[in-house]
Amino acid sequence: MGTSPDRKGGEGSSVLEALTEHFERDVRGQSEAVGVVLVLGMVVLGALAVAGLGAVAISDTESQISEDRAQKTLTQFDSKAGLVALREADSQQVGFPTESGETVRVDGDDGRLWIEVENRTTNSIPSWADPLVDVNLGAVIYESDDETLAYQGGGVFKTDGDNSTMVSPPEFHYRNATLTLPIVNVTGHDTLGSRATISHRDVNQTFPRPDVAKRTNPLDNHKVVLKVESEYYEGWGQYFEARTEGDVDFDHGNNTVTLELVVPAEYPTVTQAVLSGNSGTLEVDNMDIFSYNSTGGTSCPPSPTAVSCDDEGKIVTAGDMELHPNADVHGDVEVGGELTLQGSGGTIYNGNISTGEGSAISSNSGDCLPSSNWHCTPGVHWEAENANVQMPDPTDRLIENQLESLSDSANNDNDQEDDIDETTNSLSCSGMCDIDSGKYYLEDTSATNDVTLNTTEGDISIAIDGDLTLTSHIDFDVEGHNRVNIYVNETLLVERHAEIGDTSSYRAPQFWIYMKSDESATIENQVEYVGVVYGPGRNVDEGVEIDFNSGNPEIWGALLGNIDSLDNTADIYFDGALLNTETVTEESSVVRITFIHVTENEINVD
Repeated sequence: MGTSPDRKGGEGSSVLEALTEHFERDVRGQSEAVGVVLVLGMVVLGALAVAGLGAVAISDTESQISEDRAQKTLTQFDSKAGLVALREADSQQVGFPTESGETVRVDGDDGRLWIEVENRTTNSIPSWADPLVDVNLGAVIYESDDETLAYQGGGVFKTDGDNSTMVSPPEFHYRNATLTLPIVNVTGHDTLGSRATISHRDVNQTFPRPDVAKRTNPLDNHKVVLKVESEYYEGWGQYFEARTEGDVDFDHGNNTVTLELVVPAEYPTVTQAVLSGNSGTLEVDNMDIFSYNSTGGTSCPPSPTAVSCDDEGKIVTAGDMELHPNADVHGDVEVGGELTLQGSGGTIYNGNISTGEGSAISSNSGDCLPSSNWHCTPGVHWEAENANVQMPDPTDRLIENQLESLSDSANNDNDQEDDIDETTNSLSCSGMCDIDSGKYYLEDTSATNDVTLNTTEGDISIAIDGDLTLTSHIDFDVEGHNRVNIYVNETLLVERHAEIGDTSSYRAPQFWIYMKSDESATIENQVEYVGVVYGPGRNVDEGVEIDFNSGNPEIWGALLGNIDSLDNTADIYFDGALLNTETVTEESSVVRITFIHVTENEINVD
């Protein structure tokens, strides 16, 4: 009896243990099932991921294969089309292997190329070049879901709809200032099958054209503007940039790229005291023209006379010229029109006379005699109707290039010069200004204090974006043996009694003021100017208008521009050292073209 409680307690514990063991077995069973499910899930997800990645890889590979095939096909087409376009074959066959979703078609209206030739001085298009070329390029287009490849103009391009690039270059060749452009024009408007035929249709010589006046090489004072409007314009532009180093401009709104090429400017050495582009009449009255040489020889300055100076003071004008009494020219005279020697006193000393065709000397004393208006030596000096007045290129573009370059603080030395305020781009000296060797950019400039331009360490270049005024009694002096080049965007005024340049040694090649052909320069009385005013022009703008506003200025060097009157007791002394001096030392135009050869080569694809 004493053992009953223990038996009851033992039975309770056994039941509890049994229930616990059963629960644990169920939990372990469920965990094993969940684990199996998780493992199976991971296997399935892994398989799906591998399958997905494989599908993407396969798709990418197929896309790359499709693109490679298309590029290879159009590159082969390019090669065969070139043979036909350039008349090395009458026709060629080409295959177009395509897959589902790919098409090949020809569109004769896809893309346009045109070329304009503009007069560089007036920016107008001459009648003989209006237009020079204007043609539809056409294209053979290979399209898939992702991108488009096209043969156009002898090259292959591709686009994704947003951007285009070049695959192979078009028929465009630029080298040594010569542009050769055999334009390939594709005609047709069909979807092509697995094979197509390329056949030659026509060729047209566009430039040069011996049968059309002025359509000849070399180009003279022109710029060539080539434009391409196309879905693939960016690819064209990339090629222009790579091959020409030209001025390439993209108009993304109109799918157009523009390339500008310019005939290199010609600036021959200065060979005359006066060169005028005036097509009217140059009147020479009450003045003298002599010559000297600042590097040696005769010592004309500082008190010149007809005895101590040379007879190389040549005067040249594009139009007519009247030599009035009390005007003497010691040197040659070249007149594009008619030369008139009026009355007594106006004399040409020891020079040849060249006039325009049918425009002999008009005077009663035009014989080569010591007592006439033409003092010369018979058999040595001559008169003939053989004038050929040629103006150098205008310096408008040269000045614009210098302004653009030097306006950038990274390209000028304004911050290195104490007498230039780099904030206002102006002279800031309270007393005498000192400008050392370097390159500077100034805006409207009125020099009211004496200025020393010290070229001991090298040249000085100053670009002035506005007017240049050298005020009365100012000393604008050049020191050292190097050169000062001043590029003036607007007008020049040298007021009375100013002394400009090297007025101690009279070295004219050291001081140059370059001016635009449509501006004006005024030199007032009692001015002593040693240097060159250089502003030739052509066509509408015959050169910078140079005016002697009042009496007795002295010019030691040369004047080039539009001059209609030389009077008021002005004296001009040509410095023979200019004959051996480079006229322009800065590059005036980077993008060069002298010769162009353009043909239109039409092919048909069907």
